[in-house]
Amino acid sequence: MDSESLNYAHLINELKATRKRVMELEAKETERKRVEEALRLHSEILLNLAEGVYLIRVSDGMIAFANPTFESMFGYTPGELVGKHASKPRT
Repeated sequence: MDSESLNYAHLINELKATRKRVMELEAKETERKRVEEALRLHSEILLNLAEGVYLIRVSDGMIAFANPTFESMFGYTPGELVGKHASKPRT
């Protein structure tokens, strides 16, 4: 093979590799959007539940999340509980 044929073959291989990478990135972007939409939906559900919900980190007992219903049920302002210890949130 002459050098022109080698260069052409190299360019074809590079093009195939680039095309494969683009397809991989498009698949990852599609998956990222799917996960993002699922998280948005779950967030909306938690925020609009009629039941009060709060999440505590097992590692340290700190409140990581409280939905608005839980906050209003116990007289807390929005976001007041996050970062407080679950055993004594008013301190």
